[in-house]
Amino acid sequence: MHGKRWFLLLLGVGLLLILGLLLLWNLGEFSLASRRPTQTWTGLAPPISLEAAAIRAEARARAWAGDAILVWVTAAWSPPPEWLETDYPPIAWSLYYYSAQQRALASVGIRGDQDYWSPPIPLEDPLPELSPFPPAQGINVAWLSFRAAGGQEFLQTHPGATVQFRLRKEGEGLTWVVVGIAPPEAAFEVRVDAQNGRILAVE
Repeated sequence: MHGKRWFLLLLGVGLLLILGLLLLWNLGEFSLASRRPTQTWTGLAPPISLEAAAIRAEARARAWAGDAILVWVTAAWSPPPEWLETDYPPIAWSLYYYSAQQRALASVGIRGDQDYWSPPIPLEDPLPELSPFPPAQGINVAWLSFRAAGGQEFLQTHPGATVQFRLRKEGEGLTWVVVGIAPPEAAFEVRVDAQNGRILAVE
């Protein structure tokens, strides 16, 4: 009788050890799964390079005016906290074209595989062409420079802020202007040389 009790006790302890090992194994699997990157729909635009967007946008702009030139590029993004470390922001582009013949400015929006044409608006004063284009340093460099110069902290402090990217002509070259905006008053701006990637100003 005494031996039977010991047998049952040892059996119970053995079962508890097995259950404990299974539990630890399952917890380990859960922990690993939680660290794996997952593909989830976030409503963000599928990534598209500026070069690819410009090819599509230029074809539409030249159909409107044969002398249309690219004068400005913009994009905007409200990054969720889990996207602050991404190397390439998944954005939509807006490319602006000026026609001296039409004396007007028109824009083409490129979001994933969709194009959006905005009717031209009158503009008497000519605008300089974005040149050299495409810039040697892309939006990924501008985004990294913004984060490194203090933009990362700004976005962490102001969740829900919008980041605006602008590519414009300044002097003989091109400049990326990256601005974090958190209404009603908070803003953080970084200007980056689009040819060599050097940070020009932080405001």
